[in-house]
Amino acid sequence: MHRVLGIDKEVVVDVEAIIAIQTARYATMVFVPSKSKVGKIVWINGYPCAGKSFMGDYLASIGWHLVDGDRCGYDQDPAIKEIAKKLGEAYRTWTTSNDKPDESKWSGYYNELIDEANKEAQEGKDVVITLVSYKRYIRDWIRQRCPEIIFIHLEADVNTLEERNKTRLDRAFEAMGATREVMWYSDDYLDMSFAREKYGAYTPENFDLWFRETFY
Repeated sequence: MHRVLGIDKEVVVDVEAIIAIQTARYATMVFVPSKSKVGKIVWINGYPCAGKSFMGDYLASIGWHLVDGDRCGYDQDPAIKEIAKKLGEAYRTWTTSNDKPDESKWSGYYNELIDEANKEAQEGKDVVITLVSYKRYIRDWIRQRCPEIIFIHLEADVNTLEERNKTRLDRAFEAMGATREVMWYSDDYLDMSFAREKYGAYTPENFDLWFRETFY
């Protein structure tokens, strides 16, 4: 290189000067950190037994954070059971009338689900919430608090949904050592006094009628 450039071979290379030039160049370089990834938030909606929990569990199995909206139904914490009772009252209003339940019966729980989802999404995780949301005004309320949310609605034939739900319910009863009749006369989770007042004593026919009119 000396010969090509016409440089005297006897020149002493000043290594420190070269390092200083390189260091000055590095000082002008700026690394712009990439924006942190914000995860997606998906709310899987649909009637009971449409496949919400299955899809939520599937997404959880491939790394999504699952916010299980049904957890208030099986959590034994007294405070959570009280929330479940109020939520059950709201759902009964939604499914049996055109009235709007008091917002206090459902908004607190929905806010908990959304807050958890937002927190996980801000940490870069994709999040799925699974819970039936019957009314459009409720979904609009959710969108106001979480504008980027994506709703996916699962659909299936009502007869299919009903049979799936009964099968699931009977499987749960078997695990608990209970029956449909025991549930009919219990007010521990669902307020079944409403069903008894409207449909009378337990019979398989009354149970089926209450089941369809309440959930579908």
